[in-house]
Amino acid sequence: MSARYRYRCGECPFRTPWTSASQAAERRTRHCARHHPDLPPSGRVERRRPPFEGLPTLVLVATLLLLLPVLVLCAHVQP
Repeated sequence: MSARYRYRCGECPFRTPWTSASQAAERRTRHCARHHPDLPPSGRVERRRPPFEGLPTLVLVATLLLLLPVLVLCAHVQP
């Protein structure tokens, strides 16, 4: 996915759409030149996480939640 970056302006609420890093930087530069000509371009870049980045953590938590009742039942069983 190439639409992973956007910039937020440091002077106003403007933000670029999600796009490639170079296109987002170009749009930020054009915005700053048009709306804030006396200031250098500022702001911050945001990076979109790829989908399912947290999937391994979710699987681990789900596995632990499924094993918890089994462990509780095994702890209460008297040999």
